[in-house]
Amino acid sequence: RVVEYAVKMRQLPETSSMLQLVRRRKLESVSIDKLAGALANFYSRASTSERINTVGCWQTVSKNCEENFRQTEKFVPEIIDERMFLIVRAATRAFLQRRQALFQRRLEHGKIRDCHGDLRTGHIYFADGIKIIDCIEFNDRFRYADITSDLAFLSMDLDFEEYPRIAQDLINTYLKYTKDEEMLILLDFYKCYRAYVRVKVNCFHLQGKSLLTNAKSKLIRETERYLKLAYRY
Repeated sequence: RVVEYAVKMRQLPETSSMLQLVRRRKLESVSIDKLAGALANFYSRASTSERINTVGCWQTVSKNCEENFRQTEKFVPEIIDERMFLIVRAATRAFLQRRQALFQRRLEHGKIRDCHGDLRTGHIYFADGIKIIDCIEFNDRFRYADITSDLAFLSMDLDFEEYPRIAQDLINTYLKYTKDEEMLILLDFYKCYRAYVRVKVNCFHLQGKSLLTNAKSKLIRETERYLKLAYRY
């Protein structure tokens, strides 16, 4: 009788992660080019369907944004700066109202796909080619989104690490492969969304009573940085 299975895995060298490479200023332009090409190829083949479109449509995106603001309102002003909260919420609502036709056009042009869902520098490795790991598996719906949303997460993560030029180079190179100029209109919106989701997740963690003082202080500083990014976008 099988009690448990063992899975043998090959550990990727941490020194080859995108996060470590950018921090050590070892990420070469040729690697950015290869990554942009790999992502363009992945998204061109990623699944799309009526069900996927439903999750990534304007109505669902609007609902998700409102849910984020509703769930974090209780953290204002103790953790979240009130002025920034109000401006981010107002700007998000205004963009959604103004660009509803664009969201519909993205859907009609097949830009809503089964993406990665958690695309950030710590999940990308330049080892024997390019390895991108840890896509969201526990909930399929969290992967269904406009391609721009996936790329915005990675771009926002690079901004957070204070490497905005690399983020810009990556997006420009991706556009070279795809010619998807329309995504530039959506990029800051989705970067704001991704940054604010990090604010929300951190606020939930800060509710935990087991956090040590040092860990809590660090998490608060991190949350403030994510909020400032959302505000800037």
